[in-house]
Amino acid sequence: MLSSEQTRQIILGLDQNLEIEAIKQLNAFPKLQLDYIRGIFKGPEENKKIPDSLLVLHLKLLCQLQPKQVIKEIKLTTYPLDECLKLCREYGIKDALAFFLERAGNLQEAINISLEVIFLGEK
Repeated sequence: MLSSEQTRQIILGLDQNLEIEAIKQLNAFPKLQLDYIRGIFKGPEENKKIPDSLLVLHLKLLCQLQPKQVIKEIKLTTYPLDECLKLCREYGIKDALAFFLERAGNLQEAINISLEVIFLGEK
């Protein structure tokens, strides 16, 4: 069985434009989809531009499958603000929500949520 990275290399060898389509085809396999997207992030290409739609999908998959990893991951890349705020609210990922609220300039709400995380242990 091929790994997600091996599959990615095969697709890239054929046509780079197929990659986004391949990711969409993995909708029924969210764990594999997340692994595949992580391979893109770790790929050797320098100065690569990751489309916003892929960043949002990455965050959504993290919220669903690995919510404790969200805050770590969002500090590594610049994610689209509005869509990511909505996802963090929807999935109740409070530490990440506070991070995005701070980026959006909503400091009071970011502080309030951060205090909830600290004092109530909610993430």
